[in-house]
Amino acid sequence: MVRSRATDDRCLSLQRQGRIGFYVPASGQEAAQVGCARALTKDDWIFPAYREIGVALARGVSRGAA
Repeated sequence: MVRSRATDDRCLSLQRQGRIGFYVPASGQEAAQVGCARALTKDDWIFPAYREIGVALARGVSRGAA
């Protein structure tokens, strides 16, 4: 959840600087995202939306790829 918040904060900062385009913050939703992702098995598929960076991070996607 800490990595999710840190990534979210960084992306929001980059968006406000004009260095990235569209970004919608997910602050406050970390526990729901990470908790649900941890309940999945490695064979379960995920289809995260734009506010679900925590799901991708919990499933092992690196911050650089996210």
